[in-house]
Amino acid sequence: MNSTMRDVMANYLDRSVSAFGFAPVNRFDEAPEKHHPSNIYKGAKTVVVFGIEIPRVILQSPDYNLHALYRSYHTVYRRLDEISLELCNLIESQGRFAAVMVPSYAPMVFHEFEP
Repeated sequence: MNSTMRDVMANYLDRSVSAFGFAPVNRFDEAPEKHHPSNIYKGAKTVVVFGIEIPRVILQSPDYNLHALYRSYHTVYRRLDEISLELCNLIESQGRFAAVMVPSYAPMVFHEFEP
């Protein structure tokens, strides 16, 4: 990935998420086989990772902390997926790179359903 594309993505992500980073595919060499980025997309060279912070005070609620935490996560999962889709479309609109979104919650592969 060239620095111009990285700057385009960083500019978009900086306005959309709390934290983000870029990792070369070889950082995932120890990942389970079907979860390795090159098995999701054969030409993968870089993985873009990002997240959204939730309010920390949720953990201090004496009666509702777990309920509030779960609700917050489910709100964040949807937003992360929307950002991921938008980022993939932004990357591909530049005309030189392919992008695949990976869901923020559900795995790409459910091993228990495999023969």
